[in-house]
Amino acid sequence: LFARPMSSLYDSVKKKYEAFGQSHLFQHANDLSSDEKESFARQLQIYDPQEVSQYYNLAKESESTTETFSIDRFPTVVKSQSVEAETWRKLGFEQISQGKVAALVLAAGQGTRLGTPDPKGMFDLGLLSHKTPFQIQAERILRLQQIASKMTDETRAIIPWYVMTCEETDENTRSFLKKHNFFGLKESNVIFFLQDQLPCISPEGSILLQTSSKVSVAPSGNGSVFHSLKKSHVLDDMKTRGVESVFVYGIDNILVKIADPVFIGSFVASTHDCGIKVVPKAYPDESVGIVCLKNGKPGVLEYSEISKEDAHRIDETSKELLYNQANICIHLFSVKFLEKAANHTLHFHVAKKKIPVYNPETKTTLTPTEVNGWKLERFIFDVLELSTSLLVFEVVRNQEFSPLKNKTGLDSPETCRENLSTLHKMYARSAGAVILEEGDDERSRMFEISPLVSYEGEDLTPLVSGKHLRTPFHLS
Repeated sequence: LFARPMSSLYDSVKKKYEAFGQSHLFQHANDLSSDEKESFARQLQIYDPQEVSQYYNLAKESESTTETFSIDRFPTVVKSQSVEAETWRKLGFEQISQGKVAALVLAAGQGTRLGTPDPKGMFDLGLLSHKTPFQIQAERILRLQQIASKMTDETRAIIPWYVMTCEETDENTRSFLKKHNFFGLKESNVIFFLQDQLPCISPEGSILLQTSSKVSVAPSGNGSVFHSLKKSHVLDDMKTRGVESVFVYGIDNILVKIADPVFIGSFVASTHDCGIKVVPKAYPDESVGIVCLKNGKPGVLEYSEISKEDAHRIDETSKELLYNQANICIHLFSVKFLEKAANHTLHFHVAKKKIPVYNPETKTTLTPTEVNGWKLERFIFDVLELSTSLLVFEVVRNQEFSPLKNKTGLDSPETCRENLSTLHKMYARSAGAVILEEGDDERSRMFEISPLVSYEGEDLTPLVSGKHLRTPFHLS
């Protein structure tokens, strides 16, 4: 077998893209060296111009029409505090011990808003331990494996950890986890795969150039995870391992209960194909998506789509907000459902951006002052409409949801530290500890329990019962 000559590859790619109205990409060909042409052709070869054209037309149609839909409250919401919780927990641990559960983290995001170009999972939260989200989450998996092995007499329970990165974060993420020996997880059980990317386009449908020999691309949203799983053969890996349920979550939730046995047990007990965790809204106008029925199908109503009247509407029976189930980006999918979703084309949402673009005349890349392009994105919750048996699982916000979004203020490292400290103090007090808090500054009040010691407050009584614990305190 012989590699295709560069000129043949370039000409072939050029012909393919020109057939779909993208001839402008090649107008500066005389300015490129042979190596640049080869690099350009190989990048373009990754994408299908026919698909890009189809996606653009779908997005354009969506942008030009006003979607009308009926909304209804989701009929059945299961609460994590149910009397059945212990039964579900036991069943969940049985599933884990049998190797039927995997965790998948959406970790493509960079910490730009946190003031760092590094992947968000590598961010030092400023805890007493200086642990990052990656370390906290890896150690929670380790602890779960330990509990599952002990409860079920299995010698070695395994929860494979699938890590979705993107082109910008992949190398750093892999290097970071490898440098730290995967924080105790076995390397073969940490599986990386890339999030899909798509070329950025102009509102008229032209693919944008970033440089003379590179098109501008962007991750296509967390909803691309389904296609990415298939494309990277990760779905095949899951089936080979015997995985049946996959816990999917975002890297930036510091309180996430990875592979939550109670959630898994409830999911399996009633043979659901898809599950989503929710929390009650903090207040009627909170900027969160709401799990509901859209045109009779499960879905998430974005906060911009709900009227003020509906946002404040009260359910006559419960006296709670009618639309009260806030989405926190924690899902549970059967592998069969993931296969179904991977073969389904989700609709695209348009993110209108100021995208740096190459000017062949000045031979420079310019950052525009106004919106000049579209990034096409898919959202993970759009797949809910395919579910025939959705589990909506309501949990306690201050025990399971504390997002890391901003450098300061709301959803910042400070609020994450405070929320983690508050939760861990609750665990310690429930186990019989007396906590002595001194000092007015945040650090003097910090309280941290290593995930390697306790996943959700279990097994703390022999360690802290009757003891006076003075903050700052770190149990490791």
